[in-house]
Amino acid sequence: MKINEAGIYGKYKLFECEGRYYAVSQRLKRNELESTISENKAIVAESEIELKRVLQEAEKWADTRGCLLYTSDAADEEDSV
Repeated sequence: MKINEAGIYGKYKLFECEGRYYAVSQRLKRNELESTISENKAIVAESEIELKRVLQEAEKWADTRGCLLYTSDAADEEDSV
């Protein structure tokens, strides 16, 4: 499985693999990437533009509910409690 980096969007790293685009937390280690994708644990879309739209919609949904998405800042805050 060949996984190509496609960039960064907010707190996510973007990747392309076999014609599909994936977003994972920047905290995910590179050696965990293949298993995360193959186990359907990544956010996925058919294009990079669609993937960014999905991430924007998730952010808007979380904002309307006063939620924090899974970001490193949120994890750091939880660890300090």
